[in-house]
Amino acid sequence: MIGVRLHIAVRVKWDQTWSSMIVVLITTVITFMAISVPRLKPSNFIYTIRW
Repeated sequence: MIGVRLHIAVRVKWDQTWSSMIVVLITTVITFMAISVPRLKPSNFIYTIRW
């Protein structure tokens, strides 16, 4: 019984770690896209800021 409980606890901890890693990964991708998209069209971005 103790071994089974330990296994379940480890499994839950592992799932939480993976989900948090996925969230971090998605956030990083979104941030990277937000940074790189204006660089693809720098002139449009600059005009948008000026006017």
